[in-house]
Amino acid sequence: MSILYKRKAVVVLLIFSVILSMLPCKDLAAKKKKKMKFNKTKITMKVGEDKYLKIKNNTKPKSVKWSTSNKKVVYFDSKSEQDCWLVAKKAGTARITAKIGKVKLTCKVTVKKSRNTNRNGNSTVNSIPSPAPVTNPTVTPAVPTPAPSSEPNIKDNWNTLKNYILTQGYTAKDGSRGINKKIENFDYLINYYAAEQLYKFSCVQEVNGSTSAIGILQMQINENNLANASLTYDLVFKSNTLYGGCTATASVPATNENTQFSWTIIKGNIGAAQISNLANKSFAVAYTGWDILLMGTVGNNLSMEKLGFLPSPN
Repeated sequence: MSILYKRKAVVVLLIFSVILSMLPCKDLAAKKKKKMKFNKTKITMKVGEDKYLKIKNNTKPKSVKWSTSNKKVVYFDSKSEQDCWLVAKKAGTARITAKIGKVKLTCKVTVKKSRNTNRNGNSTVNSIPSPAPVTNPTVTPAVPTPAPSSEPNIKDNWNTLKNYILTQGYTAKDGSRGINKKIENFDYLINYYAAEQLYKFSCVQEVNGSTSAIGILQMQINENNLANASLTYDLVFKSNTLYGGCTATASVPATNENTQFSWTIIKGNIGAAQISNLANKSFAVAYTGWDILLMGTVGNNLSMEKLGFLPSPN
């Protein structure tokens, strides 16, 4: 194991301790009772997409029972006492139900075909054909060809990552292929969606104890636009009603673990400054973990920097 690899693993744990110190330890002030309901009663998705569904004003979080009327159309990627993430698998309709004691909440989900689906409405995964060897005719006089570059370019490195994921990775519930590595309370994942030509970098952070929470940071990069990325961050506290979510965009050549993003708050009751600060700290952890995952799993000295991200300071 290289010194750089060990150093990055230590950095992950140090940043993790900083995040713990920033988490609020007290519940929000008690509010008047309000009727429990979903934040949405109707959701429209495309095959391969994921959507967030939350129970508002839940006073009995430990008694929630989730169900879907059609697992072939939409299924749960994750679910908790307060919310869930839905993944669209096949075109059709389904009804998501949450039972809390005698209360029954429902949400109608309509899944539409994406651009890359087969006749059954399922997302397709395109195989990568091996190029046939090209036989060059003999030319007289012979023209010397320039020696190939010994250093692969950024596109070559992305292809190396894709080929490794497709041939050595696992198959996820949503049909994508992926690789992952778990360090302490963090799970780092890189998934490739062949039909959408999309890379999704994820970091799931779980904090247990007196302050119990789960944070999910994701970065999506389209294979046809490797210079730009979209970010999302979600944080939910299991012990109370605190939650938050935000989004940001990133320029890959200008991004490393020290980048401070300007986040747009999309939901929640955590202060904008606090959720933005937590999102930036979490990205630093995620970026470092993805670097460790690339170096320790894919090999060939592959790293975030070799995928076109800003070199890290020494």
